[in-house]
Amino acid sequence: AGRFTDDGYEVEIEIPWTSIRHPPLVDSARLLFCRRSARDNEMSTWPALDPSKQGVLIQTQDMGGPGKVPNTGPWLLQPELTMTRTDEGAPKDRLGAAGIAPGFTVQYSPSASLQVLATGNPDFSQVESDETKIDVNQRYSLRYEEKRPFFLEGQEWFNHPIKDLIYTRTMVTPLYGLRATQETGKVTMSALHVWDRQPAPSVSEGDSWTEEELEDKEALASIARLRWSLGADNMLGAVVSDRQVLDSELRHNMFGIDGRASIGDTVILEGAALASTTIGENQDGDLAPAMLIRNRVNTRRMESMTELTYIAPEFRTENGFQTKADWLGIEHETEFFIFPDWRPIPRIFIMPVTTEVAWNNKGTLRAYNYSPGFGFWTAGGALFWFGSDFNGEEFADRWFDTKQGKFSAGGSWNRWLRTWIRGSVGEGILYDSDSPSTGLIQKANADLTIQPLRSLNIGPQIGWERFTQGGIEVYDGYVVRLKAEVYATPKLWNRFIYDFSTFNNSESYETIFAWEHSPGTAIYLGGSTSVIRGTEEYPSPNEGQRTWAIFAKASWVFAG
Repeated sequence: AGRFTDDGYEVEIEIPWTSIRHPPLVDSARLLFCRRSARDNEMSTWPALDPSKQGVLIQTQDMGGPGKVPNTGPWLLQPELTMTRTDEGAPKDRLGAAGIAPGFTVQYSPSASLQVLATGNPDFSQVESDETKIDVNQRYSLRYEEKRPFFLEGQEWFNHPIKDLIYTRTMVTPLYGLRATQETGKVTMSALHVWDRQPAPSVSEGDSWTEEELEDKEALASIARLRWSLGADNMLGAVVSDRQVLDSELRHNMFGIDGRASIGDTVILEGAALASTTIGENQDGDLAPAMLIRNRVNTRRMESMTELTYIAPEFRTENGFQTKADWLGIEHETEFFIFPDWRPIPRIFIMPVTTEVAWNNKGTLRAYNYSPGFGFWTAGGALFWFGSDFNGEEFADRWFDTKQGKFSAGGSWNRWLRTWIRGSVGEGILYDSDSPSTGLIQKANADLTIQPLRSLNIGPQIGWERFTQGGIEVYDGYVVRLKAEVYATPKLWNRFIYDFSTFNNSESYETIFAWEHSPGTAIYLGGSTSVIRGTEEYPSPNEGQRTWAIFAKASWVFAG
């Protein structure tokens, strides 16, 4: 709730304690408020953030607490029923009959420190499809954000110095899932176990599990994470990850330790040491190590990061998203800040040193990158950035040097328009393993958020890419997504998504009508249709036949 006053305005915020894990006595609640006014080109926080301190949560303000807050019962049960029909009849990716599939989620929280969550035959129909991305001429697999509620909740428990060491999108179609978190004093423990009916192939550039090896196979994936707080911003941690493909010899294990140490308010040291064993067609289960050492320095006028990474040729993260192998790299980034005494542009940053160099285990150079740049923030939080890329990399036993110019800008321009634009032009590599070569590559991306009414949100996105060699076009195309959300009330809404790609001449439509009484208690009606007509370079997988699906889902929450 909010109201204007003679001095400004007042805002009242209600905290849904029944939806938050909390101790019986809440005597300390720390808060931070951020206010952004695009109309006035202004952004501010309370308390004021000190850029010399690493982290935002450690700068929150203690506001006291409400005292004793009643908890709900330890049990929460959410049954669900989904009815689905497609152009091929009833789907077979979930257990059920005639397109009708039951599922459930149950949560047990006997105390604020322990939570156990289980799901069986879950349905994620209400989750929107992945945005269309340009997937031509890519050296590595594309990464997609996690959107499924079961995996999103508590995802931060698996954070690690190596980004995406745990990537739950590798678990595609769970038959069941189990998750548990435990906080005891300064020790936190978390675990995740999933029976996956459609495991994803590996993303590593080294010898790895392929789609053919995993076809019609199921897998068991298990992850455990432990963190021990040593006060301030110091910690020790451990991680274990396991994946077994049923009815096959494919096995993967990974384990490691990590830590973080703060030296004053401005310096943080991080490190991790890991090892994995993987068995596959070209993998014999030998122990393969990996390590990372990172140093961060933050002051009001400067940020600096130095990172050393080693990844053995056989190291894998089958429950993660680690694309590189046989990698010994050092990366350094330094950023300087200038604060002009001019309100429209309160902050300018200069990045003269952003570089990375990597070798393989034989000491041969395999990649380098130097990316100087500069930019500035506006008072309203809009960013403008200009930079260059000087790259070198080995691909298919050949070496390539390229250079590009880049630009990006984004922010809120008024109360109803927010944009983010990126562009680049320069030399690029054609990743053809049989005959790689270089040419001129041009890219542009635009991501807009338009909200002309409180109840209407429109989000057009477009990506364009063109590659030429000697003036001859190798490929040229774009992908488009148009998403619109309409709210009749906060609980009753509709989402519509349209996707189009010229690369394979495909288009799709999807929509969903939702009534969400409360989290977990909802009714959904939705459908989708798509067609891949194909091109000469990217033919249709089903001869251009249109596919469709419709579904209805109801779920309810019982607490006790």
